[in-house]
Amino acid sequence: MPPTSSAVPDSSRSVPPSLWRDRDFRRLWAGQTASQLGEHTTLIVLPLFAVLTLNAGAGQLGLLRAVGQAPLLLLSLFVGAWVDRWRTRTVMVVTDAGRTLTLGAAAVAGLLGWLGPPALLVVAFAVGALSVFFDVAYQASLVRLVKRDQLLQGNSALEGSRSAAQIGGPALGGALVSLLSAPIAAASSASLFALSFLSSGGSVGPNRSRGARNVPRGYGGGSMRASALSSATPRCGPCASPRPPSSSPSRP
Repeated sequence: MPPTSSAVPDSSRSVPPSLWRDRDFRRLWAGQTASQLGEHTTLIVLPLFAVLTLNAGAGQLGLLRAVGQAPLLLLSLFVGAWVDRWRTRTVMVVTDAGRTLTLGAAAVAGLLGWLGPPALLVVAFAVGALSVFFDVAYQASLVRLVKRDQLLQGNSALEGSRSAAQIGGPALGGALVSLLSAPIAAASSASLFALSFLSSGGSVGPNRSRGARNVPRGYGGGSMRASALSSATPRCGPCASPRPPSSSPSRP
């Protein structure tokens, strides 16, 4: 008789629990959403700050934009390895605090008339550099926080909020500058980073990692997430079971 298949139907596989029931993931998502919204709001607030407060010209605006985007080119190749040496929660908390203080100081200096073009360039570069660190850290923290079968759901939630921030952030920044003023708009962006600071501070414990057991320790940033995603795929061939199947001799 032909051997009967012992494969379990796909419909009987357990569905991973919803991540929205996980308090730590909700805090991570809230912090990442606030951070992304503040980051994309700042992209429009700082140029308007330069135009309305410092009377910057087209050349100065181009330089400000270039300085703000420079960390993406200068640091992206190295941040993953650097973040892997530290706790992701520490990186997110420090970067949020740094961006909050930087934009808050710029807002106060702008209100008092103490902020000049060179100082605004320093602010743009600092916010851009800290944002690169935060973006790598929250991606790595997701891998360490959730289980392998929840990675797709977690990535969808985080990337969805990031896409929404890319659309709504510039609109929010322009509205804040129009309704209030450029320094107050910068202070509002700082408050978003402060909200991210409060949320991210409790999202991932120091060495707690439900997802870290699925990923070898020592992977950093994006490569860590890629490794976890690849390990989440079903195995095939001889690696699917601890030992290769052996055919039993037929009875006479």
